[in-house]
Amino acid sequence: MKQAIIYSCHLEERANEPDNERQIALCKEYAEQNGIEIVGSYMDRVATKKEPLLMKRFLLQECRKQHWNLFLIASITILGRNMKETMKFLTELSKYVDYKIIDQQDNELMCEISKLLEMMYKENRL
Repeated sequence: MKQAIIYSCHLEERANEPDNERQIALCKEYAEQNGIEIVGSYMDRVATKKEPLLMKRFLLQECRKQHWNLFLIASITILGRNMKETMKFLTELSKYVDYKIIDQQDNELMCEISKLLEMMYKENRL
């Protein structure tokens, strides 16, 4: 059975986006449907976009230790709005664990966009 952790992040000034609790619930639902054991969660809650995402940084350090083999997030947008930085983070993360972006799993267009972003990042075109 795969073991996973969940990462959630909510910027308080973005009231129209799912809060941490909703993001975690979406990931847990996905895990349950796919036979994945959740072994922990990491959460950032910031008031402004200028604040550092401390748990995101810590999470990457923990993934290097390979306590689990899967990283779940509700949406790619919670990792930040800078696509180059987001792809850099996901590329580094994927050296240690697999990741699943829940809102992309049943969305063919989002999956294709994700593949395109990965390719562009690897080719230094982002």
